[in-house]
Amino acid sequence: MGGLHVSSVSCGPWHTAVVTSCGRLFTFGDGTFGALGHGDRSCVSQPREVDALIGLRTTSTACGVWHTAAVVDMETQYTNADTPGSRKLFTWGDGDKGQLGHGDRNHSLIPACVASLAEPSICQVACGHDMTVALGTSGRVYTMGSPVYGQLGNPEANGKLPTLVEGQLSDSFIREVSCGSHHVAVLTTKSEIYTWGKGTNGQLGHGDHENRNIPTIVEALKDKQVKSVACGLNFTAVICLHKWVSGNDQSVCSGCHLPFGFRRKRHNCYNCGQVFCKSCTTRKSVKPP
Repeated sequence: MGGLHVSSVSCGPWHTAVVTSCGRLFTFGDGTFGALGHGDRSCVSQPREVDALIGLRTTSTACGVWHTAAVVDMETQYTNADTPGSRKLFTWGDGDKGQLGHGDRNHSLIPACVASLAEPSICQVACGHDMTVALGTSGRVYTMGSPVYGQLGNPEANGKLPTLVEGQLSDSFIREVSCGSHHVAVLTTKSEIYTWGKGTNGQLGHGDHENRNIPTIVEALKDKQVKSVACGLNFTAVICLHKWVSGNDQSVCSGCHLPFGFRRKRHNCYNCGQVFCKSCTTRKSVKPP
């Protein structure tokens, strides 16, 4: 890959996928189930280009445990990246739980387009242990794969074909999706977070350890300005922006609610943006430039 500019990298436990700035896709690692997309089950110790996608522009990838998914611009690598054509979802590798979305449970040794996906263009993809989540440019979410913990977000889904996730998401435009091993989190344009799937470790953020088979809003984040969401194997993290409160506009401490005065000075928190007195301020840092 000497001389190529890498634009993104995605990793599974046993393999890695690399996308270059010109849309070329390289994979390496364990190819036991065909997750590398090279047409065989060989393991590769150095990046090797996925021949089946040569001539097309790969825009993003995601790695499951034994499968891989990619969003592919059906225009050539040499067209202007700022004017994308129709972007389709390609999957390959282990399909035992239907995570490839091809209507069966077969493995695929090379990338294959998910033809049954009723969406004109895909903008993002995420993979869990044995599931795949696709986000369309329409803001709709599709899932495929194992339904065992409710991670498909649709109680009626069997997982073999892409299923539209509706419920509470019906009136929302989704701008970001993320997968853990067996749970999903999505971010809407209204800065709302919805989660579903396995909740054993509290990764859904609903204050309990229950599984959810439909999208459920995370109430604790409803008043937060969430900018991004990411899932680990069994946890979820978000980045929030906080509204800055001017000390001149607040007359009482946000902690103890006692009034500010000559002896009780105002201190701005650079984490939450609120105003506190010295007694309620336990940590201090230098004001950022």
